[in-house]
Amino acid sequence: MLFRSIGRFGEELGLPIPLRLRVGIHTGPVAVGSERSEQGLVFGATVNLAARLQQAAEPGGVLVSETAWLLTNDSVEYGSQLEVEAKGFEAKARAWPVIALAPRSSRRTIPLVDRRRELRLLQDTFEGVRETARGHLVTLLGEPGVGK
Repeated sequence: MLFRSIGRFGEELGLPIPLRLRVGIHTGPVAVGSERSEQGLVFGATVNLAARLQQAAEPGGVLVSETAWLLTNDSVEYGSQLEVEAKGFEAKARAWPVIALAPRSSRRTIPLVDRRRELRLLQDTFEGVRETARGHLVTLLGEPGVGK
């Protein structure tokens, strides 16, 4: 959906060539800038690898790291593994192109039942982020299947 929207946006702007999006995804820890000039910026190896994957992705494609692949392997259909030259990293990065989301499983449809207090806490935290323009960290924990 987003990829088609980007294409239409480029057409609306009258660009001479199609506007195409590339996405790179890596999962891991990041540091968030706290100085005024860095506020909202994220730093670290996680961000750098995601940027390298984005650069290596095909136009209109999504490329994910090994960590992201391991976490989403049962929910996403992937193409064959690739090796990506990742400037700033000693070894080539293993990556997988996203083909499609896997068909919906019953686990994805488990509703957030009787969690009004927790949902209110998340909503209040989100409002705090919007009001202060400062990041907050929220961790959701629970047994598999409870609808996190």
